[in-house]
Amino acid sequence: MSASQKRRETVAISLGGSMIINGDGIHVAFLKKFKSIIAAESKKGLDFIIITGGGKTTRDYQKAGRTFKFSDKTLDEIGISITHVNAKFVAATLAGIRGISVMGGEKPGQSTDAVAVGHAIKNNATRVINISSIGYIYSSDPEKNPDAQKFETLSWKEYRAIIGSKWIPGMHAPFDPTASRLAQKNNLTVSFMDGKDLAALPKILHGKKWAGSVIL
Repeated sequence: MSASQKRRETVAISLGGSMIINGDGIHVAFLKKFKSIIAAESKKGLDFIIITGGGKTTRDYQKAGRTFKFSDKTLDEIGISITHVNAKFVAATLAGIRGISVMGGEKPGQSTDAVAVGHAIKNNATRVINISSIGYIYSSDPEKNPDAQKFETLSWKEYRAIIGSKWIPGMHAPFDPTASRLAQKNNLTVSFMDGKDLAALPKILHGKKWAGSVIL
C-alpha cells in the first residue's frame, strides 16, 4: 500500500460550546486557529469527527427553563437544538477540509461528550480529545477548594468516583457520567486540553507532552 493509499486515522473531538460562543460573542480568533490546525492535520492523514457543545448559551436557557418547571427532557432538547446551531457554524468554518464531520447533540439524557464517544466507537477512532475551558481534572472544584488535587493521569474508575453517575441537564463537568460509562466500557482514552492553549492539540495528536489530563 502506497503512502497515498494509507488508511487515514480518525480522531473524535468533543468541542465545548464555550470555545465557540459565550457572553462576549463568537470566538472568531479561536475558530480561525482551530481551522488552521485541523487543516494541517488533515493533510497529514487525519480525519476528524467534531461534536460541538452548547456551553453557556445552553445553560442560560436551561436555567430560565427551570423557573418554568420544564422537564429534564425538554431542557435537554433545548440544549440539543443549540448544539446544532453551533455545529452548523463550525462546519461552515471548516468547509473544504478533507475528512471532517461536524455534528451536535443527539438525544436527551447525555451531553455531547457521549455523542463524541459513541461516534468514536462507531468509526473506530483511535482517540477522543476534549477541548473546553477545563484542561485538568481535579478531585473537587479548585475554585471552591484550593487544596483540590490535580490529576495528569487517572483511570475511569477513579474519575467516575469523582464525577458520580447521575446526569443533570446542563451539568458543568469535564466529561459527563453517560460518556464516561461508555468510554470505560469500550476502553477508550480521553485527553483533556484547555482551549486557550490550542498549541496543545497537535501535541496530543503526535504523542507529545501537553498541559492537561488523560483518562484511560
